[in-house]
Amino acid sequence: MTTTLRARFDGKVLVPLDPVDLPVGTDFDVELRERRIHQPGSPQALLTAIRSAPHLQPGDTEALETAIQEGKVPVRSTGAFDEVDHP
Repeated sequence: MTTTLRARFDGKVLVPLDPVDLPVGTDFDVELRERRIHQPGSPQALLTAIRSAPHLQPGDTEALETAIQEGKVPVRSTGAFDEVDHP
């Protein structure tokens, strides 16, 4: 299970910014990443997106593979100039 939990550090503990719906008594591994808001399209925003964990939904991989298959075009055995008749 992967869940994103936004929180603020109050000097002693992490305080969730939103309601938390997690099973009581379950241990979790926590990876902390400082939230930085960058201008959309800026180099900093791009680097932040590249370095962040992928946020895939169920079915995303299958949809990508389907799109790749549907986008394939037949391979031509002749080049664009092979069809020209020479006098």
